[in-house]
Amino acid sequence: GASGVGKTRAGIAMLSEALRRHGADHVAVISCGDPRISSALAQTATALNLKVFSATDKASLGAALGECRWAREVIVDTPGLNPARGSQDPTLCLLQGQRAGCAAFLVLPATGHADHLRSVAEHAEGLPLAGAVISKVDEAVSLGGIIDVVAGLDLPMAGRMDPNTNTLVPVSGRELLTNAKRLAKRAMQRRAAHMKVAV
Repeated sequence: GASGVGKTRAGIAMLSEALRRHGADHVAVISCGDPRISSALAQTATALNLKVFSATDKASLGAALGECRWAREVIVDTPGLNPARGSQDPTLCLLQGQRAGCAAFLVLPATGHADHLRSVAEHAEGLPLAGAVISKVDEAVSLGGIIDVVAGLDLPMAGRMDPNTNTLVPVSGRELLTNAKRLAKRAMQRRAAHMKVAV
């Protein structure tokens, strides 16, 4: 996803799930950011005594994935996608053409504008997308944009981030629609409260 949408928090949630499924001896982390700066995901993995690898380009990511063949699950933390760079986006170049078995989860914030969310999702279509992770639902004033993009591009929903537990929880279309109606009703009530006019 783009920068600031909650990719690292989603990665930490996925890491927790992987540890629960496989145990610490079968999970690895690859950090693809600036090697001089340790990401929150890499710091979490290091604190848990997991093996952490670093990659800065397509070749080093391929090499790191090769070193992780023993792992049953590998969590890869990437820099933000930049749709404005098109096919020259470094993150897109980093991920394209990696070994079979890689599954990309696109993190989309519920607070995003539909046009921006769509541009990011369409930009990522060349990756092996396994689904969308929805973040920032608790901060959204409307869910119309995220529903429009997920439904319009037929993106499977891998889950949503729960801000109270920092975990990835299942999400259904029915739940999103129910929450969208609730937010729309709240917005209408706010507008009605502001429209009281004495003449």
